[in-house]
Amino acid sequence: MHKALKWRPLVIRAVFFCLTVTILTQCKAPEKPAVVLGLDDYRESHEENFQNALLLAEEVQELLKKNHFRNPGFATAIVFPELMRYSQLRDRIETAATSMLYSSGTSFLNCSIGYCQMKPLFLVDIEKRIAASPELKLKYSVIDFGGMSDNFEVRRARVQRARDISSQIFYLEAFIDIAMEKYDLSGKDQLYCLKILSTLYNLGVGYSLESMEEISNLPSFPNGLGHSRSRWSYSRIALDYYQNIYNKSTESRDKGVQLSE
Repeated sequence: MHKALKWRPLVIRAVFFCLTVTILTQCKAPEKPAVVLGLDDYRESHEENFQNALLLAEEVQELLKKNHFRNPGFATAIVFPELMRYSQLRDRIETAATSMLYSSGTSFLNCSIGYCQMKPLFLVDIEKRIAASPELKLKYSVIDFGGMSDNFEVRRARVQRARDISSQIFYLEAFIDIAMEKYDLSGKDQLYCLKILSTLYNLGVGYSLESMEEISNLPSFPNGLGHSRSRWSYSRIALDYYQNIYNKSTESRDKGVQLSE
């Protein structure tokens, strides 16, 4: 059987799955909440997700420390809302669907992958920005793939990297470096930077800083900005985790010594 014909039934099923995910996540609820809520409120109705995310956060922090990245709590806070969304079963299904669609060259890419819920197109954007900067190419040589997407093997390898948490943390740190420079955040208040970077991670880097300041206060979690089922602010959840969970646990372990950038 011709290779393309062999893949066709799998691709069709994958397309159907991703279309279903899109329809379900875009369905509108009848009412839109008037108050933007944070982590405490989310935890009340999603305790299991919260507890699972705490375990994943510890794993992410250990990998960040192992690779000598600065302030692992800051980086973890950016993705903590995504850690609460992560589901092993759903991830296996979405990875399989995305692998078939993306690897075969299909442009429809809805599924997020791995602990940090990264899309292949996010990885492509980060890789291209790394390739354009000699400094980033040196620092992130392990993920310096140039954003190439011109053949099956390259795309399939990218999907595998997206699922590997060891690779994801390099993309996460590269994202932080890129966004800090793009929006001139160096030297700014740490919590302000976290608010902006978490909003950017949630929505993408195609917005102005002024837009990010406004959007950061809007409900965008878990189904995206403008969705009536999104009752929580992504950036507020990130800030709540960093201030009320990570910093307090760190102070307890280190007797009040705070981590530095």
